[in-house]
Amino acid sequence: MRFLSLFLGVLLWLSANVVAQVVSDTLEMKEITVTSTRYRIPIIKQPSQTIVIDSAKLAGTYGQSIGEALSRYSSIFVRSNAPGAVSVASFRGFGGEQTRVLWEGMPINHSMLGVLDLSLMRSGSFSSVEISSGSGSSTYGSGISGSVSLSSTVKSREFLLGQSLGSNSNYITFGNAGFEKGNWLFGVNGSIQENENNYRYYDRNTEQEENRRHATFDNNQFQVQLGWKKEDKRFKSKLWYLKSDHEIPENVFVGSGTSRQHDAALRWLNSLNFRSGDVQHEVKTYLAQTELDYFDPNRTIESISTGREWNNEFSSTISVSPDFLLTNIVSAYFTEVRTNNYEDTKYRRVLSQQFTAEIQASSKLGVFPSFRLEHYSDFGTAVSPSFGVNYQIINDEIYVHSLISRNFRAPTFNDLYWPQGGNENLNAETAVLIEAGIGITDSWKGIGDHHLAFFRTDISNGIRWTPGSGAFFQAQNYLSLLSYGVEWKASKSLKIGSFYLNYFQSTSYTRSMIDKARFNDDAAVGNQLPNVPKWKYSGSISASKGKLSSSLHGNFVSERYSTEQNSLRDPEPAYFVLDASINYSKTVQETVVNLSLQVNNILDEHYEVVRLYPQPLRNFLITLTIKHRTGSS
Repeated sequence: MRFLSLFLGVLLWLSANVVAQVVSDTLEMKEITVTSTRYRIPIIKQPSQTIVIDSAKLAGTYGQSIGEALSRYSSIFVRSNAPGAVSVASFRGFGGEQTRVLWEGMPINHSMLGVLDLSLMRSGSFSSVEISSGSGSSTYGSGISGSVSLSSTVKSREFLLGQSLGSNSNYITFGNAGFEKGNWLFGVNGSIQENENNYRYYDRNTEQEENRRHATFDNNQFQVQLGWKKEDKRFKSKLWYLKSDHEIPENVFVGSGTSRQHDAALRWLNSLNFRSGDVQHEVKTYLAQTELDYFDPNRTIESISTGREWNNEFSSTISVSPDFLLTNIVSAYFTEVRTNNYEDTKYRRVLSQQFTAEIQASSKLGVFPSFRLEHYSDFGTAVSPSFGVNYQIINDEIYVHSLISRNFRAPTFNDLYWPQGGNENLNAETAVLIEAGIGITDSWKGIGDHHLAFFRTDISNGIRWTPGSGAFFQAQNYLSLLSYGVEWKASKSLKIGSFYLNYFQSTSYTRSMIDKARFNDDAAVGNQLPNVPKWKYSGSISASKGKLSSSLHGNFVSERYSTEQNSLRDPEPAYFVLDASINYSKTVQETVVNLSLQVNNILDEHYEVVRLYPQPLRNFLITLTIKHRTGSS
């Protein structure tokens, strides 16, 4: 941990260092309009905390899943058994079921499971990621702990081809191409990955290094995009195909295992924007088919499922006055699941009506009320109001914000219909979220961008699978949960001589617990929830000069418990993982050639994110990319 102390010390020095030759990074703070909150205003004027991971940061995680980018650049804790295995986001102490994942503004959580496996999605497939704490069910429906919004836009007049070679026979080929002619835009991108994934790990039980077995995975995904624009009209069509096959490693006690999983998804989104008088309209339609098949010969398990979705959304925004923007959103979602696990085909229909307003009450004060009413065919009606404010103490330099909202999470199809334990009488989980924060931008005395947020979430009717009759568990509404904490993010860009330096850090403290006894002498009350670290820190330092650049990325996670009782024998040890990369870039006219070497876990840390599922020791990835631009976009 001495290296961790040094790493933190360097970051704090950068945070406090005020240099005359500052390269301001406030473009990220001021000019990116947030779509995940539905508010058409910059980040620093939002009523809740929002983090944007742009394409430059995502490029640093080529060859890895989107979960790696979330873990590196946000306070989200990503639970992963191993590279290529299931990865689920844990946001502010709650699981993947409570976190809504969006693609181009459409929910893509799995209908049966309620979660989205982040390991299926390559970070290179997306142009930006937004993490918004305040965009719960009042913004996009079912979701308690915020949202992760994915955007995939191919740049026009840009052609890129890349190849990565890494440890454990990891091969990745990727590329994209964008074309523009007249009013039309066309783009394609994709990646093909094959990974033997027989990585080295340290077995704490045998106290020796081993090689992972039965963990091979392949991942292929492609996107095609078509766009048209003329005056105040815009049309976009995006098609995303994903296919993944992977063996599922068992815990180290069991051995290699025999289970495997096949995932496939085809998603198609169309949107049309147009103006009618003073009203801006948007029509969206989304079609998707997902497959999840799981096989385990040893346990005689053969699970086959197909989900289909058809989502439609119509929104109208009117500027009532220069200081009052009102948006009305009507949506209809239809879901169908066919699986050999249910007695018959299951359906869900959701109709919703939503109103949001952006009110500039004064030159410094913004007010943001929102109200969403939804009706679910399988469990009834849900109401989600929210109210937020943002006050600019010094415009574009120092600001405060706060938000209060009532959110809900609908039961998943498995919660309702699983043959052994599903409960069709479940109610939705409900939650009250309170958040307040203060932000400072680099424009104020050149100290960098900082944001400090405090949050509290109270959940009622929490759904939990508990021992029922016989050997089966049953889904029930009986949990009362409390989560509170603080998050601090900071970033700074500066120039010292001919060197450009950048740093980013995200620190969070989360206390998440059962706050009301479920039965007499409930020993779990007040204890930290399983698999939720109290402390998480991620930070990065990068430096560049001329054609060379390098970076260090550190990730610290405090101990976690695997049971509600928090036994002293139980905690999974804390860990600190350090990754490093070095890049060489050469430009020849309009072509840029980049060669990078990435070394992960350079300290050979012995660690497990999930108990009995060890993570890789030191490993590397070499990437060559060739990018060509033709004129300006």
